[in-house]
Amino acid sequence: MKISTLIDKAIEVRGSRKDVAEGLKQDPQRLTDWKAGRRKPDANEIAYLAECAGLPVLETVAEVQAELNDRYASIWRKALEGLKSTTTGNGIVAEAVRFELTDVAKHRRFSRPVP
Repeated sequence: MKISTLIDKAIEVRGSRKDVAEGLKQDPQRLTDWKAGRRKPDANEIAYLAECAGLPVLETVAEVQAELNDRYASIWRKALEGLKSTTTGNGIVAEAVRFELTDVAKHRRFSRPVP
């Protein structure tokens, strides 16, 4: 994800560039500098923008850092792959738990815990 896209989404959700900048304790010009590539936000600032935009924070930080930082892009991409595989795994576990609970409710029985 490009930083300009993330900034635009955060502004769209928050309502104004000023509101986003105030939350970052930055001058609104800083957002313009980031979009223009004159400066780069740090991971905390990207996380704040992701939260404002309603996006998954860790995944967004990894995506944006990989885009902004050529030197460490491969590390960020590996981290992103790990996050995505963990998220997928957690989704599978959550679905299995939901299924088991539904099964219990329907049949009014309890199953043994899976080791």
